[in-house]
Amino acid sequence: MRLVLAILLLATVGCANNSHDQCGNKVLLLWPTASNEFKFREIEFTTLKSPYELKGSAAEVFYEGRVTDSGYDGSVARPRLTRAKGGLCVPTDAGSSMALTAYKHFENLQIFDRSLGRGRPGFVAAQSGCGNSHSRGR
Repeated sequence: MRLVLAILLLATVGCANNSHDQCGNKVLLLWPTASNEFKFREIEFTTLKSPYELKGSAAEVFYEGRVTDSGYDGSVARPRLTRAKGGLCVPTDAGSSMALTAYKHFENLQIFDRSLGRGRPGFVAAQSGCGNSHSRGR
């Protein structure tokens, strides 16, 4: 029985790796339309090397991050995705969808900042109303 479970686990991991390699830079997300309705749309990411790690020139999105005495601590978000036709990535849970949506908004802010010729290209920072907590951007 254990041998069968081990073989199934290895087969599942092998399929996940193949899916990872073939997933493109487009993700299916709920996105606002011109009439402020949210509909599923294919959203293209231009600053991510991989949608499996939300770290790029626009920002770094963290999952379960926290502020400590030594600064910001946490790990870069790694969304759970499955692959659909044509290399389209589809988030498999709400947290993955929200993290990808947050990154895309940072990407759009970077494009907007560059169009204005203001600020450091690729830098996005947010500060809360209390203390010196920051979320890191690039």
